[in-house]
Amino acid sequence: TSTIQPVRRDANLPLAFMQEPLWFLDQLVPNHPFYNVPEAFRLNGFVNFTALEQSFQAIINRHETLRTTFKVVNGEPSQVIHPSPSFKLSI
Repeated sequence: TSTIQPVRRDANLPLAFMQEPLWFLDQLVPNHPFYNVPEAFRLNGFVNFTALEQSFQAIINRHETLRTTFKVVNGEPSQVIHPSPSFKLSI
């Protein structure tokens, strides 16, 4: 059996199958939020801002897709996975 091997993140990474149509749509209609679903929440009561910041930081660290942008290299789209930024809430 074959196992999935990690891929280097500092080289040009091709788009995943499901990313290709999204990239195409962005080329067709630049900066259109096709799949963005904005939402707002009102929190009532005590909020532990330290725990909230740590939660967001853990999610950003774990999910590369939240840190991924795209660029064109030699006419082909590729992924750029950025390192985790330090997340800080601004109140």
